Amino acid sequence: MAITHASKTRSVSSSSLPAVLWALAGSFAFTLVYSSAWLSHGQIEPLQIIFLRYAGGAALALIIMLAMERSLLAAKSPRPSLHFVRALTGSLGELCVISAPLYISLTDSTSIGLTDAVFALIFAGIFFKEKTTGLQRLAVVLAFCGAVAITRTDLIIPNHGQAWLGILLSFAGAVLFGAENAFIKTLASRERAIAIILYVNVLSTLYLAAFAAWSWQEMTLSQWIETLSLGPIALFAQYCWIQALARADLSIVAPVGYVSIPFATFLSFVILGTLPGANVIFGAALVMAGGVILARLEPHSENRELPDTSG
Repeated sequence: MAITHASKTRSVSSSSLPAVLWALAGSFAFTLVYSSAWLSHGQIEPLQIIFLRYAGGAALALIIMLAMERSLLAAKSPRPSLHFVRALTGSLGELCVISAPLYISLTDSTSIGLTDAVFALIFAGIFFKEKTTGLQRLAVVLAFCGAVAITRTDLIIPNHGQAWLGILLSFAGAVLFGAENAFIKTLASRERAIAIILYVNVLSTLYLAAFAAWSWQEMTLSQWIETLSLGPIALFAQYCWIQALARADLSIVAPVGYVSIPFATFLSFVILGTLPGANVIFGAALVMAGGVILARLEPHSENRELPDTSG
């Protein structure tokens, strides 16, 4: 028999560290997903990648839900419209973020895209009336300064129009992800993680199907395997992020995503052999300093109830 959210809840400890650790794991997994078009060297259309990754995630989420509940009725949400909007902002934001590294460097696009924490804090204040402390604002400023330090000067005065396209795509993704984080925050404290994941993957697959079919290009077997594997990776990332948002305020969790910058820099080094410069090292230090401050903060509520995710 399925155990409902109302009949099974648990309390979160007073430390924000568990939420930060969930966010760190999710950020690393998302970095792999967001760099997928760049890793394919532009040989696979970003829209095609996004569609297959959501399709793979939807298939896995369906299997997990049926294994846990033996019925999809357990995933029925009292807030379907919120899931629809969340899936739309998430899929469009991901399309922008995955496309951006095709026009600018992976580190630069990641740095700009992570201004989503700024937009997330704005949305948190508007929708949830969350108030930030001076220490939280200091952590955000440190992380943002680290992102600016890592971003190369040629983004300010690019040599060709394609760079501006990458910048615009990165900022568009940041705004969309900031909004999505606000929607996830509402859902994460009220509904089960697997149900939230199932909704976003199924809805996003339906949103993108027609557009992906219109621009479809032939792929090799290895490309099929690599692209479909993004589904489980993204599913893990989504689960981590939902768990983080369920355990702490958005104002604490969202800025932790800045660690994607050193993650992206590491990928660039492994794939291209490029060594980070002094600005990258300095920026990464600021990012990590902000993360340490956030990890030591106390959440606003010492007895926050979480949705059951164990089934």
